Amino acid sequence: NLECVLREKIPLGVHHLFIGEIVLVHVDREVLNEEGRIDFEKVSPFVYNQGEYWSLNRKIGVHGFSRRREG
Repeated sequence: NLECVLREKIPLGVHHLFIGEIVLVHVDREVLNEEGRIDFEKVSPFVYNQGEYWSLNRKIGVHGFSRRREG
């Protein structure tokens, strides 16, 4: 987990851009390698950007909306 402090909130029309500073990192020791670094194969991190979900090297999904079926 990353603990962040909000440094700036920039209005962009109907959205906002949030600028933060990472102030503390929490890591489960079980995901560290022998050198004390995060082993990303144990963690499987992903990010969300502009409607898409990405792992470290490939797209893994897209954002969608649910709607009730007619009838």
